[in-house]
Amino acid sequence: MAKEKKLSPIVKNYLIAYNVVSAALWGYVLVVSANHILSGKSHSNLFGVVGHNLISIQTLAILEIVHSILGFVSSGVVTTMSQVYSRLMLVWGILYLLPFIGIFDQVGVPMLIFAWSITETIRYPFYVLAILDVKFYPLLWARYTFFYILYPLGVTGELLTIYRALPAAKLLNVNYYYFLIAMMALYPPAFYSLYTHMIKQRRKQLRPSSASTSADSDSKDYTKKSKVSKKAKRS
Repeated sequence: MAKEKKLSPIVKNYLIAYNVVSAALWGYVLVVSANHILSGKSHSNLFGVVGHNLISIQTLAILEIVHSILGFVSSGVVTTMSQVYSRLMLVWGILYLLPFIGIFDQVGVPMLIFAWSITETIRYPFYVLAILDVKFYPLLWARYTFFYILYPLGVTGELLTIYRALPAAKLLNVNYYYFLIAMMALYPPAFYSLYTHMIKQRRKQLRPSSASTSADSDSKDYTKKSKVSKKAKRS
């Protein structure tokens, strides 16, 4: 087996720091959002409470595109760009650009906030452990189980938010209005592709015969350039 290029300690520590910070920031959004809802406050002003933090944290994810371009991680550039772009369109192209009450008083916004924040408070710690080559089954299980609910919840919230933004978008620019409609049309096939992929990954990674002996492929993909394989080390 050929050796994989090992990242420098500086890059490895940078990736660990990036994922730790991202996990903490998303955790903050999750805690503040949960406290807001559990205290009996209206969901219609939830974005007013966490909105600036949400936009800032999601914008920080642009660095993940840079990581892919520079080869720090093995994630495809196009795939990473599409995932980051869709969320940036929501936070900048709708929630920031079209701050009308009709958009925020519907359940779509809190749905996407909770779906995103829970997903990311699992994903980023998962990547940290992958970089450190540490296997922690509960986190692996959460990574490949919670998506059953979180992905549909997030996509539904995003579609509801885009739909409620259409009147405001039409007033702003009719071309933008049709752009958002086209964007909504792309959601079903994109969701189907991602969802079925995750189901296949779950079957592969959580099957009894391999759960205790192999790291999941997502973690290997994320860190394949940050460590040398065990077989290569012994050669």
